[in-house]
Amino acid sequence: MVYSHLHEDHYDSTRIPKGVKHILNNGEGLELEDLNIIPIPTCENQFGIFDNTSYLFTYKGFNILHTGDIQGMIANIENDSIADYFKKNYPENIDLLIMPIEGKIKYIPQAEKFIRLFNPKRIIPTHYWSQEYLDEFIVYLKEKNYSGAKYSIKDIKASQFRSKQYTKPDSIIVILPDKFDYCF
Repeated sequence: MVYSHLHEDHYDSTRIPKGVKHILNNGEGLELEDLNIIPIPTCENQFGIFDNTSYLFTYKGFNILHTGDIQGMIANIENDSIADYFKKNYPENIDLLIMPIEGKIKYIPQAEKFIRLFNPKRIIPTHYWSQEYLDEFIVYLKEKNYSGAKYSIKDIKASQFRSKQYTKPDSIIVILPDKFDYCF
């Protein structure tokens, strides 16, 4: 179980499932046999105020990055210090990137630049507040394909997502949920 926010309104002890052995809070990490969970401080509202945590899950050579609520940093991705922070703290080879997608047109181009910074094999968009927000993002990615980017949009039910260790993808697969759920 991982809690990424320091905000009290995001922590609710009644949500903890029975039998949970480990709860990570306040930037704690965890090592268990083949699994490492590495916390990376991030900013939800504005860069420089670390108010939650991204988690890098490494398991048998796979890197899964769950960014949590990192909107403040994504919205300011064009700031060189933010790009440098990501390059310093995040691995170059991301097999799966789980990231928030906001439905504001000013945010969508920055989210796509954030994706290109990592060039992950796959993306699962999360935390979008309506289906329209997700649709705007997908349309934007499809339009970027005409300018040389390579995004392949897949429905989660219709696709196989097996993979060996990281190899640079020909196209980034964007995995869509089978129904709207803003926290996926």
